[in-house]
Amino acid sequence: MLQETVLGQVARLAQQPFGVQLAVSNSTTVLGESEELGPVRVLEFEAGVDGPLLITLQVPLADAVGFWHPDSRHHRTVLPDWMGREVTSLVNSAPIGCLYDNSGRNLLTFGLGELVQEVEMRFGVSEEEKTFVVHLTLLRASAGRRVKLALAAPGTDYTEAIGSIGEWFREQVGVPSMPVPEFATEPVYSTWYSFSQDVDASSLEDEAAIAVAIGLKALFIDDGWQRYGHGRGYAGCGDWAPDEAKFPDFRAHVERLRELGLKVVVWVAPLLLGSKSDRYGELASLAPAYKEELDTHIIDPRLPEAREHLVEVCLRLVRDYGIDGLKIDFLNEAMIYKTAPSTGDISDVGLAMQAWMGDLVQALAEIGRPDVLLEFRQPYVSPSIAPYGNVLRANDCPADAISNRTSIVDARLLASGRVIHSDMMMWDPTGSDHVASRQLLNAFFGVPQISVRLTTLPAEHRRVLEFGLAQWESVKSVVLGGDLTGGLPVENYPWLSARSDDGVRVVGVYQPAVVRIESADTDVLVLNATAQDHLVLEFARPTANGAGAIDVEVFKPDGTLVMAETGVPVSEFYRLPVPRCGTARLRRR
Repeated sequence: MLQETVLGQVARLAQQPFGVQLAVSNSTTVLGESEELGPVRVLEFEAGVDGPLLITLQVPLADAVGFWHPDSRHHRTVLPDWMGREVTSLVNSAPIGCLYDNSGRNLLTFGLGELVQEVEMRFGVSEEEKTFVVHLTLLRASAGRRVKLALAAPGTDYTEAIGSIGEWFREQVGVPSMPVPEFATEPVYSTWYSFSQDVDASSLEDEAAIAVAIGLKALFIDDGWQRYGHGRGYAGCGDWAPDEAKFPDFRAHVERLRELGLKVVVWVAPLLLGSKSDRYGELASLAPAYKEELDTHIIDPRLPEAREHLVEVCLRLVRDYGIDGLKIDFLNEAMIYKTAPSTGDISDVGLAMQAWMGDLVQALAEIGRPDVLLEFRQPYVSPSIAPYGNVLRANDCPADAISNRTSIVDARLLASGRVIHSDMMMWDPTGSDHVASRQLLNAFFGVPQISVRLTTLPAEHRRVLEFGLAQWESVKSVVLGGDLTGGLPVENYPWLSARSDDGVRVVGVYQPAVVRIESADTDVLVLNATAQDHLVLEFARPTANGAGAIDVEVFKPDGTLVMAETGVPVSEFYRLPVPRCGTARLRRR
């Protein structure tokens, strides 16, 4: 509602850019008229006194079917306003949202230019007003603080609307994204789901030889390599030294993996400090808060000595073991301090995390390693984190192909120059080859991370991986860099499309749908991730004589060619037999 709030009396604004009703609390000043920047309009507010600053947005419900925000996960519908809640910061989501209708058209897309500090976002359907309402509260605003709000033009596709706010975010950040090493765009073997914490040098080197043979280019050593890295919970974290029983000579192990042709990235969670670690007594004063679910203390980044320690942990791993990157985890646990008074030099968690990560990137450059891969995972999606990490991985979703697909697309819509990786893929090794192919096809629009035991993988699954990875490599530039569009987020993106400027296109079909082939599409790879054994194609009619002719190749999941025909005449609609979890390559004549 736009009446009384917990922050006091709100004031309605006369301005209604793009028809959005606006109201504010703790702001007596709106600085000028809304500024038009192409498809985006920007308003600037000034806080009147120290304290929270509230901005409220309200629009008619119209034909709204879904509300997207970066951490939507399984809540993609139009929630009631007493249910929609999110607190954003540098290490948790971002203050952006998109309300869209049944055709995917934008009804309300907004972004608040506060990507580092904590913002409370409340949103949903107002039962009283019969409207959709968003409350954005900057929790710590000093008197005179200026805050910008951007609104995207209604009526555009949701991908365009989110993209326009994302571009505005990048301009607000004002710092270039971290350079991306070339191997960050290559498929990965991860140890997490394949080994959990039971990893060792000998087993990994056996896996690595097969990984290289099937087209994987990097090996990510996850949790378990470090001392006390066993069992659920993180009570042993904090030393960040190799477990010598598993890795007698960790640097030599890394060198052997690199000799095989693999880049090596190592998992670390530097904010975690467990009571069983050897350094706990020394560092305990830096980690006053305890997280029971993780059985570990959390280091407070607002303390300057804590930030120095965090930099040294990461720097030492890169320097001492010659690794190519770090998979930095559990950054969002810093939010445990979001309401706690600070005894350090920084009071806001987001600002403290930004200071630490900036120091880390600078320290890596000073030792001659600006090329290091730094992987973060959802929900660390804020464009303000892009200068400090070059890879963003989909959130953990073991064996959940649908969540992997939706997480990849959610991340890509706000990528800000970062490469998007899938979550590590695992599946039932006793299943048919379809179960392996379905995982890969759902992750096709990000960089694939594979996490199954390759030494014991059935031969038919290995053929699926080898063929699927080769297909992905052949269109990598399109799926990672092409123009991405898709079905509705509320329907979990039932189809996806990436198109290059030269007519190459990749289409993923995840629920039965008619696939439209445009006249500009000269070379199309179609992924049939449905349960059906055919696809229905709708061809644009470039001439009065019909859609023309195509050359067709159809493959089973393992790469077996089941159809190869040239000059196939097609009408406007064409039913193409494609095996379940198979693929088809179409080339116009």
